[in-house]
Amino acid sequence: MREILLSIFYAIVLVTAITWALLRSVRGTLLSLSPLALGVLWTLGFMDVFGLQFNLANVWALPLIIGTAAEYGLNIFVRYLEGRDDGGPALPRSTVMAVVLNGLTTIAGFGSLMIAHHRGIFGLGLLLTIGAAASLVASLAVLPVLIRLLAARAPAPRAVSPGA
Repeated sequence: MREILLSIFYAIVLVTAITWALLRSVRGTLLSLSPLALGVLWTLGFMDVFGLQFNLANVWALPLIIGTAAEYGLNIFVRYLEGRDDGGPALPRSTVMAVVLNGLTTIAGFGSLMIAHHRGIFGLGLLLTIGAAASLVASLAVLPVLIRLLAARAPAPRAVSPGA
């Protein structure tokens, strides 16, 4: 069990470090990873609803959920930054549709594990499907609101003039 918790810790640290390296902002990193936090929390809550418990077959789902949730949030936040810097829309429909398509294909892939007759593989597929869906909803419903509330208050980065 110690190794499993360690792998989850390493996944969170690695995803956070890569996100920070891309964004170079603590606020941006926290905002873009908020769907990760919400997705994992909601997944843990839905586990009780569906009667799922962690076991040796499905405990490896959390690092996978962490990776997909981070990707959804990062895509949304980076597109927001591009729109802010270029004067375009904060969240264009094309970005929303791309994240939705990405999420639905991930959910379909994880959900395909639920056709297995083995209860462990079925439980893994169910847990991954719940986690990917919860993270997708957090990215599309909660993250834009958080961006509007928190990122709008932050000053835009100042452009450096070529002659300076």
